[in-house]
Amino acid sequence: MEIAYLGDDSIKIKGKKNNIIVDHNTVSLSLGNDALLIEGPGEYEAEGVKISALGTRGKLCFNFRMDQLKVFLADKDSLDKNQFEDSKYDLIILSVNTAPKDLSVLSGLSSYIVLHGRNALDQAKLLGREDQTVLDKLQIKEAPEKTEIAVIG
Repeated sequence: MEIAYLGDDSIKIKGKKNNIIVDHNTVSLSLGNDALLIEGPGEYEAEGVKISALGTRGKLCFNFRMDQLKVFLADKDSLDKNQFEDSKYDLIILSVNTAPKDLSVLSGLSSYIVLHGRNALDQAKLLGREDQTVLDKLQIKEAPEKTEIAVIG
C-alpha cells in the first residue's frame, strides 16, 4: 500500500487492486472506476472495498480494509477512545489542520499512524517524534509490531 499527499489536504491510498482518493475538504472518495460522495454516516461499497462512515463531533471518520490492512481515516479532532475499544487498526491516517492536541487515545496501539495537514509535523512532535521527516509518500507492506509514526505532506 502506498499513501501519497496530493496537496490541499488530499491524499491517495494506492492498494494492489484499488485506489482511494480522499479529499477531506469535500468528503469524497473515489475508488477505481466508481466514485462515491459520502455526505453522512453509513455503509458504502465500491470496487469490492467496503467503507464504513461514522459521524463523530460533526465530522466523518472512515474505516475499511485494503491489502489485508484495517484502516481508520479521520480528522484528528474527531477522535475519541470509543473508536479504538473494539477495533484494532493496522493503519490510522489523520488529517491535522488545527493546533496539535493530546492524542493519548492512540497510546498503546500497535498501528502505523500517518499524519498529514498544516500542523502534522507539530502533532508528531507532541507525540514524541522530535526529528520527524516529512515524506511525499509512504509505502506500507504490513502492520507494525509497535506504533510507528510518519508525516506526509
